[in-house]
Amino acid sequence: MSHFRPAAIVAAVLALPLAAAWAFLRPPPGNTRVEPETEPDVFESELEAYNWGAISAGDWVEHEVATSSRLDESWRVRTRLACVGIEGGTAWVEARDHLVARFFPGSVLLLEVERASGRIDRAWWGPPGSRGEPVEVRRLPGVPGSSGIVRRGRGEAAMMSVAGFAFPCTRLTLQERSAGGEWSSHSSVWLAPGIPFPRRACMGAGNDQVAWEGSPGAGGVAWEEYSGLTVRMTSQVVAWGRDAKWSLAPR
Repeated sequence: MSHFRPAAIVAAVLALPLAAAWAFLRPPPGNTRVEPETEPDVFESELEAYNWGAISAGDWVEHEVATSSRLDESWRVRTRLACVGIEGGTAWVEARDHLVARFFPGSVLLLEVERASGRIDRAWWGPPGSRGEPVEVRRLPGVPGSSGIVRRGRGEAAMMSVAGFAFPCTRLTLQERSAGGEWSSHSSVWLAPGIPFPRRACMGAGNDQVAWEGSPGAGGVAWEEYSGLTVRMTSQVVAWGRDAKWSLAPR
C-alpha cells in the first residue's frame, strides 16, 4: 500500500511550474493510505524567486492566503516571512507558510538560506521561544515533461489598494502550458517596491524563461491570484515592517 501526504503534495505543486499541477493534485488511488503529517515539508527551492540582495535583516511581511482545491475544503490563513539575521552569504529566515499555518498552528520554521542562490540549506521547526527540531530539506520531485513548459507574461503599471494603502505596482499576468497543449493555468501578481521580500513574478521559472510583453517588474507581493487545474489561491498583504527578531533557535 502506498502513502499519500496531502500537505507535501500541495507544497510541491505550488512550487512547480503551473502546468505540471495535475501530476500532483489529483485524488489518490483507492489503495492509497493517507499518511498523517509529522513535520512540515521544506523544499530547497521554495525561496529562490526572492531577491536576496535587496532583503535586509529585520524585514518581515505577512499575507492573508485563501485556498480552495478539489482535494479539500476552502481555507484561509495568515502567513509570515521574516529575515531575522544575515551573516555574510547566509540569511536566517523565520517562515510560516500557508501549510504550516494550517497543519501546524503555533509553529514556525527557521530556514538557513544561501543568499547567492536563494537555496534553503538547513531547516528547523517548533513553537516560538523554543529550540527548533531539525527538518529534512527536500528536493522538488521531478515531473515527467515539466521541462517542456511554455510561459508567456505581460507587465503593466497599476495601482493596488490593500491593507488601507494604495500602492503603485507592476501588475504581471502569467500563463503556462505544456508544449503543444492548451493554456491551462493563469496567475496575476501585483508587485510593489515598498513591500519587503521583493521577488520575481513567476515562482517556478526565471524571467528569462517567460516570453514577456512589457516589463517583468519586481517588488514585494501586494496581491496575488493563482488559478490552476485544481487549485485556486489568493494572497493579500496585511502587514509588514523592518524590525523582525529571532524567536526560534536551531538545535
